[in-house]
Amino acid sequence: MNFSCRTPAFDGSPTAGPGRGFSGKQRSGRSFPPPPPRRPDGRGTRCGRGISACLAFLLILAAAAVISPKQASAQGACSHFTFTNTTVYYTEGSTFTAPSLRVLALNCPTGSDGNVIVEISSSGSGNAAAVDFTAIPNHTYTLSPTGWQDVHYSLPLTIENDDVPEVQETLTITANVLNSSSQDTVTLYLNDDDGGSGSIGVVLTASPATVSEGNGATTMTVTASPTVDTSFSSTETVTVSVAGSGTSSAVDFTTSGAPLTVTLSSGSSNATGTFTLTPTNDSLDETDETVTLSGTSSNTDVKVQSGDFTLTDNESPEITLTASPGSISEGASSTAVTVTATTKNSVTFFSDATVTVTVGGSGDSATEGTDYSTVGDFNITISSGNTSGTDTFTLTPTNDSLDEDSETVGISGSGTSPSGDSITFTKGQISMTDNDAAPSLSIGDVSVDEDVAGGKAKFTVSLSTASGRE
Repeated sequence: MNFSCRTPAFDGSPTAGPGRGFSGKQRSGRSFPPPPPRRPDGRGTRCGRGISACLAFLLILAAAAVISPKQASAQGACSHFTFTNTTVYYTEGSTFTAPSLRVLALNCPTGSDGNVIVEISSSGSGNAAAVDFTAIPNHTYTLSPTGWQDVHYSLPLTIENDDVPEVQETLTITANVLNSSSQDTVTLYLNDDDGGSGSIGVVLTASPATVSEGNGATTMTVTASPTVDTSFSSTETVTVSVAGSGTSSAVDFTTSGAPLTVTLSSGSSNATGTFTLTPTNDSLDETDETVTLSGTSSNTDVKVQSGDFTLTDNESPEITLTASPGSISEGASSTAVTVTATTKNSVTFFSDATVTVTVGGSGDSATEGTDYSTVGDFNITISSGNTSGTDTFTLTPTNDSLDEDSETVGISGSGTSPSGDSITFTKGQISMTDNDAAPSLSIGDVSVDEDVAGGKAKFTVSLSTASGRE
């Protein structure tokens, strides 16, 4: 059967061009049949009844176009990397998806096991003011030294979702073949959602940052500042409100001139406004108050980060302890003693305060367990809003026969106020008086023989009873 099938020539180059005849010469160790004749009109090939032969010839050409390992190496196949399907921009708190990676691993350097090792690494900008993310350790993946392959990998990246305005972070992911200069990179951008650059915002601050309860009416300056590297091309108005924590135990205050408006002019770096803060200067021991400045912008795309300042309490609680009766005779029987804890300067507490009382201790002239029976610690409660509290204990003196000086028993306290402040205590005391008469002194008689020259006489001096004095 006769057939004719003409085709443009293939002269050995990867791309055949016009006018190049396929001569049938050998290429890469292959031989090809001579080309069939052209059509009489000269327009391309002519295929007649020999269709199957034409197809066979075309298949031979396709086989010739396949790149052999030797040719791939010559064309630098190991340098072929590509990141695909990449999400470039991420926002704080969003889920990270690692970009897809394909590697032409043919003829790349291999390890001792004959496989190609691809390392995935990442690096941020190192800018402390940029969006934060968790550090990513380097990962390695093993590929067979063949053609294009997908690298199935994951990067445990977490983009921190905080409330701090930050600048954009640039994260670079790099893929490279170990022991080779072949690599590819992809750059990702991590954006802030708290008013940092990329999501323009304003930060509010207050001056002074701390105000004492006793300061009286104080002018507070509120500063509105655009976040890092941010400026406005038009006027922006920020409405600032002032509020306490709502905690009843905190320092109270009133304001005038709030809410207030702060206007940022086009291109300005900051703007200020003022209001008056008046703390309530009372005698109540309170916790410090945190006052928050919250803002909203006339431009809904502008986020405003709140600021705050501290209002401090000016009470330093002090308590004086007293005992009644304040004096007890040594010969008295067990005696009920009432201890009163009283605050100085009429300070009160927002909830019950507990004072722990200890009877006796260092510095006393009376010895617990010897001069009187041991007394355990006990508590006194000063109720909310009151300035004093009481409790009772029993004191039992030791009635001995020694003539002694009066002795003291100390009453000390310990504890903290409901606000957490340490309380300063002034000790109380009880005097125990002696009930024994002073012993009498007697001198014994003595006789001396007057005829004995240089004789000595000894006198005996005696007390009627033992004495506790020296």
